[in-house]
Amino acid sequence: MNRSSAWRIGIALLFLGARASAGARQQQPTSAVSQTASNAATAYDGKDWAKSAKLYAQIVQAAPNPRAWCRLGVSLNKIGENDKAIEAFEKGRALGLPPQFAEYGIAVVFVSKKDQG
Repeated sequence: MNRSSAWRIGIALLFLGARASAGARQQQPTSAVSQTASNAATAYDGKDWAKSAKLYAQIVQAAPNPRAWCRLGVSLNKIGENDKAIEAFEKGRALGLPPQFAEYGIAVVFVSKKDQG
């Protein structure tokens, strides 16, 4: 399996697991947070990683939840902010992101760090 395929599979698993896990525990967002979440999801889906990271950083400050932390971690990794990405995955895990998804995200970051250095 090549690296691109592994990323796609990992992202899909992260999305599905975080979505299932976060459902009951997610705080009710305000309309401003809801709009930011919509914009963040659009940026994430469009692979605009810098914009996605900026918006998910706002979301985790206003309404922290496992999925937002996970997506922030992925976005930060994609823009080369590897240490911050690891912190995001760890914070997501602390809020209920399934450990296997957090650990996979952290592993991907370490692979990225190795490829860069």
